[in-house]
Amino acid sequence: MRRFPGVLLLGYWNPARFAEAVREAPGPGWGLLAVLIRAAMDSVFIYLPPALLGWQPWPSPTITLLRAETYYWFLVWFTPVYMLFLWVYLAGATHVVLRLTGRRTDMDFILNVGGFVQLVVGAALVAWDWGNFALGMRNPVALGITHWILAQWGTVLVVVAYRKFLDLPMWYTLGLYVFTALISYPMVMLVMRSPFH
Repeated sequence: MRRFPGVLLLGYWNPARFAEAVREAPGPGWGLLAVLIRAAMDSVFIYLPPALLGWQPWPSPTITLLRAETYYWFLVWFTPVYMLFLWVYLAGATHVVLRLTGRRTDMDFILNVGGFVQLVVGAALVAWDWGNFALGMRNPVALGITHWILAQWGTVLVVVAYRKFLDLPMWYTLGLYVFTALISYPMVMLVMRSPFH
């Protein structure tokens, strides 16, 4: 069995071996660890700096109970809770769809794939965001588009993993991935705000 960092690194250059390594992971614990690391990265590297600098989000918070002046402080503490919820919610939705359509499923595997994909893609996004900021590129629309493009690597990892170990056809896996993206985007847009605007 591979060690945690080795599984993570495989996620950047070998989707098939990444899927095999995730399959060997013990229970959903490594997926949980991956999500917690991703959440900590976002809290510390994305939301803490603007909170300390007193920045305000754009657009303004959707939840009017939360003030713009302290919104990034809210995100520092709320991001881990939110990411854990999203990890379980999306894995659960995937598991239910697979069960309802009579497909093979494995909740531990789905949780591990989801956790590692969050970390693999998330670490790249944190580096990308700060690289753009350092170069003076602070266009939220362009940043959103590049995030979407970079996130497609997560699509590749999920499709390869599900095809290899859940015997799902590519069209089904892509449809399932689009479905989970669609049910997550409203929550993401409701709560999360990029400081790079």
